[in-house]
Amino acid sequence: MKSIALIACLILLSSSSQGQFTPTPFPLAISYFSPFAINPGVKIGTEWQFQSWEKTKAQKDFSRQYSLSLQPQIAYFKQIGHRDNFLLNVDLAFRRQKKERRSYSALGIGLGYVNQLQTLSWSINLSDGRRENKVQTRHHFFTPNINYEWGWFISNRLNSYAKFSYAPWFSATAEDNNVLYVELGLKWHWSNPKN
Repeated sequence: MKSIALIACLILLSSSSQGQFTPTPFPLAISYFSPFAINPGVKIGTEWQFQSWEKTKAQKDFSRQYSLSLQPQIAYFKQIGHRDNFLLNVDLAFRRQKKERRSYSALGIGLGYVNQLQTLSWSINLSDGRRENKVQTRHHFFTPNINYEWGWFISNRLNSYAKFSYAPWFSATAEDNNVLYVELGLKWHWSNPKN
């Protein structure tokens, strides 16, 4: 319950900070999302860029862009057979990109909440093959994470990206765990993000 309250506070703080800055339009990110790259899932998110700046080195003739952003996300993934997982996550990301290049990299830290529904047992109706009498339990996990993202602009409005995250799972009702997330996705920018 404390985890839910913490995540809700983070989302409220991030939405209230929107008026203090001038964020860029929110890109839409959709990705294949999976712990250990074997449990299938999907993640949907956006990005609120609240600060950006540029550094130029005249002697080396290059310019580099930096930005800070909040990235709220929701995800679903299934551990084959018996566990459905719903993730609510917020990342704070520091991104850098050379102006003349199409690729970028970002480092981030985040906080997440996982709601896990685990099926303990069931019976099968032999007449029609349906599962019946499911016995299920629910677990809640608090998941801080650290992540690295590398992306490539396919066009001025569309980029692909790969993201790798390490997240320990902490719970009062289940065994703690360590998870490595793999994410492969696309981001659609409503306006040119390089401007």
